[in-house]
Amino acid sequence: MQKRGEKRSGEPKKTTSLHDLEAERALLGALLIDPRKVSDIEARLEPENFYDPHNQKIYRAMCGIGDKTSIDTVTLKAKLSEAGDLDAAILERIRVIEESSLSAANTASYVDIVADKALRRKLAAAAEEIAELSTEAGSDTALVCDSAEKLIFSVTDKGRKGEPQRLDVVLKGALELVNKMRESQGQVTGMPTGIYQLDKRTTGFHPGELFILAARPGVGKTSLAMNIAIHAASRAEPRRSVAVFNLEMPANQLAFRMLCSEARISQGKLKSGKLSQYDMELIVQHAASLWEAPIYVDDSSSLTIMELRSKARRLKQMDPNLGFIVIDYLQLMSSRSAESRQLEIAEISRGLKSLSKELSLPILALSQLSRDVEKNKRKPQLSDLRESGSIEQDADCVMFIHREPDAVPNGPGGPIPVELVIAKQRNGGIGSFDMIFMSEFTRFENAAMEDDDAPAPAA
Repeated sequence: MQKRGEKRSGEPKKTTSLHDLEAERALLGALLIDPRKVSDIEARLEPENFYDPHNQKIYRAMCGIGDKTSIDTVTLKAKLSEAGDLDAAILERIRVIEESSLSAANTASYVDIVADKALRRKLAAAAEEIAELSTEAGSDTALVCDSAEKLIFSVTDKGRKGEPQRLDVVLKGALELVNKMRESQGQVTGMPTGIYQLDKRTTGFHPGELFILAARPGVGKTSLAMNIAIHAASRAEPRRSVAVFNLEMPANQLAFRMLCSEARISQGKLKSGKLSQYDMELIVQHAASLWEAPIYVDDSSSLTIMELRSKARRLKQMDPNLGFIVIDYLQLMSSRSAESRQLEIAEISRGLKSLSKELSLPILALSQLSRDVEKNKRKPQLSDLRESGSIEQDADCVMFIHREPDAVPNGPGGPIPVELVIAKQRNGGIGSFDMIFMSEFTRFENAAMEDDDAPAPAA
């Protein structure tokens, strides 16, 4: 007996065409009637989204005319002639479009149809490529899955494109950033961290950049990373969704630390259960605030770079507002390279940098330091990054938390003076500044603010 919703044997499969020439012509006609709409849709619709080559050329010419209000059949033919695309077939197509154009009222609907058909064609092409990858003899299954996922993401991603761009397009974005920096007068243009001096020196964490935060165990690198993550998700403007991949501790323990940090309640107090009514009110208040923060936590104890990429891509598809990723910590990750641990770490660091560019967001990866720092009782340096010099090479910014061996808390569980050292910054200066680590609350605080006009240390 046939189950409900099950397709009968031999029943024809429902299909949809991968193009709609009538919608393409109607859209071009609507743009001739109201050429101002070209500016509204050119960011969403590219010439290649049209199936018909003649329609592609006509739309490209429309987008190429500087003053959109001057678009008509005369200026359109002139632009096509300039590009060497004006021939009898194009002239006939323009005539048909002009004569069949009735209204610009349904422009948005036509755009939806053309964009939808273009997306379906790209998906079909990706499916063909995935089928070829799947049947390729000797191909590694994990690599095939990673490539297939990347293909699908590249089709459905509405953000960064992987195609070569003309310099004038890149310069336009660069000039917009320059103007934004000028208006901000040296203030934060990227994602603010909540650490005043760090924001001042980096102007925030920017999309496509890989940040490394390294320290010896117990100095507070996880605490600082979580402070930055919470600030990005709950206090920064605009708020960003944050993904935390913590390979070292369970998700509930991480949430426990976040709650202590935000409520400024001692971990020991929470664990002992010796909480006053005021303490409970603070916990409830800050738990409610964290409840609203768009933070995703993954506590997989083992994670390969491929698995991380896969999870991050799916999360970005589910939540386009994903704007920051934290990994705690880099040396606990693995890859498929088994030749040496150095090569494995090198593959991971390259993968993280590539992912930050692919998803167009900053990534903060925590890292361990070698024991030489403790043995020699000195500040960390780039050569102390554990197991691979490629971390230094791939990172846009490398930071160290340094705590003097004789530094003691100001009273039991009190604040501890530490130093944040910016040892490398691809797009800025290096140097260091003081911070306060409230170890009892797993929380970092700004030290006394310096003169706002003081320049950041030069590289």
